[in-house]
Amino acid sequence: MKKKYIIMLSFLLGIIFFISIIFINDKKIFFSLKGKSFIELNYGSDYYEDGFEAKYCNKYLKLFCKDISDKVRISKREIKEKNKYFINYNLIYKNINKVLTREIQYIDKESPVIKLTDSNISICPNQEYIEEGYKAIDNVDGDLTDKVKTTIKDNKVYYTVSDKAGNKRVVYRDINYKDDEKPTISLVGGNKSYIFVNQEYVDRGFSANDNCDGDITSKVEVHNNVNTSKTGEYDINYTVTDTMGNKSVVTRKVVVYNDASTVPKNGKFIYLTFDDGPGSYTESILNVLNKYNVKATFFVTNQFSKYQYLIKKEYESGHSIAVHTYSHNYGNIYSSLENYINDFNNMNQIIFEQTGMYSKIFRFPGGSSNTISKFNKGIVTEIANEMTKLGYYYFDWNIDSTDTIAKDSNVIYNNVIKEVEKHNNSVVLLHDIKKANIESVEKIITYGLNNGYTFLPLTENSPQVHHHINN
Repeated sequence: MKKKYIIMLSFLLGIIFFISIIFINDKKIFFSLKGKSFIELNYGSDYYEDGFEAKYCNKYLKLFCKDISDKVRISKREIKEKNKYFINYNLIYKNINKVLTREIQYIDKESPVIKLTDSNISICPNQEYIEEGYKAIDNVDGDLTDKVKTTIKDNKVYYTVSDKAGNKRVVYRDINYKDDEKPTISLVGGNKSYIFVNQEYVDRGFSANDNCDGDITSKVEVHNNVNTSKTGEYDINYTVTDTMGNKSVVTRKVVVYNDASTVPKNGKFIYLTFDDGPGSYTESILNVLNKYNVKATFFVTNQFSKYQYLIKKEYESGHSIAVHTYSHNYGNIYSSLENYINDFNNMNQIIFEQTGMYSKIFRFPGGSSNTISKFNKGIVTEIANEMTKLGYYYFDWNIDSTDTIAKDSNVIYNNVIKEVEKHNNSVVLLHDIKKANIESVEKIITYGLNNGYTFLPLTENSPQVHHHINN
């Protein structure tokens, strides 16, 4: 009996051993991807490999495994037009070939970026918005600036753009409608005027401009308290308000005086006047005048037409522009009243073209005392009477610098300063076509300022220095 059990046990152990041998040796390849086999990434993002697992193990219990990852070969296949690529994991082991594939799909989820040009510019309430600039960039499509659509609503500018993938971006800019800038008022002839007692005061004019409303000269209110019958200093106030309520006020001082009245500084005035230009030295003389902020009077001609543009520069620098002569041809000018007026009007038209205004001031060629016109008896008297009736003012001079003869600036300077002490109102004859006056004028100005003189340009209200008419 005992022997029988031994035989049966031996048989059973044999069967178990046989089965165990078969079981242990029955192996297979276990090959799988870590992570997902299909991955979506935003365009431009980097893909980081999740990895894989490759083992050779018991088929049933996954025991007695051997790592065979080193037998895996990785390759990529890209499909550019579809923004995707495939990663192939190829495993060959014990004549067994296994292939796994991971698909990477790039999709565009990012909206374009719109950058607005920074600006703190205020827009006038009555003006249209002018685009200040923008740029649109997409991570895939690149520059989309020309695809941006703009709309204006509720004081905002909206900027909208979409890329090819349909990603949309909308930004807006506030329109800053604002006007807190005051209008500007410009007084023709400066902010101070002088007039002899009992003379009629004639305002030289003004203009008003606003940054939003433009020319608002017609809206200026003038409050004038000048009493020309009594010496003293008076104010003329010019007031203007734009449509947003910004208000400006400027004042012109008007000094009414006579020879014995109290007048500024030492009570004496110097009126520098220049005949026969503009010419090649005019601009240099203007630079000297501007250096000292001295205003003068230019009796202009058209002798040197290429310098006409300097008339505008003289005017814009605050100097008085007056008519001398168009042709400077004495024989023609004084041949008749008609010829004189034609010559005068031709020159005054050029003044208008350069300055926007006609001049009411003139100087006779050769002065009102000239004798060269005696070939036509009484012509100067006739012209003086007619021009006065027409509302024009002529000025001669009471100091001749003799610059038409003297070429030395010191001689010219001395001729002037020895005479200014003799007059309360010194009207000095100079010529801006004389090179020596570039230096002599600066010397005269320096002397005058150091000795309390007031330099002024001639106006309709200035003392009218007249010669004795000899014809």
